[in-house]
Amino acid sequence: ITVAVQSLDVELDSPALARAEVTLLVLARRQGAPLPVGLEAERIRLRLALRRDDDWRVTRAERI
Repeated sequence: ITVAVQSLDVELDSPALARAEVTLLVLARRQGAPLPVGLEAERIRLRLALRRDDDWRVTRAERI
């Protein structure tokens, strides 16, 4: 399985709070299937709430 970030938009609400929308592209190959017929892909969009303590942490995530 391969996961790639296709797009990422971040908005800072304050120095310690942010919101982000991220689009991930997940690629998988069915075991034993020839390429490219065996490739499956899914695009996943997420909305994240982030909080900064020492590092940025996801406090909430929802699929959109």
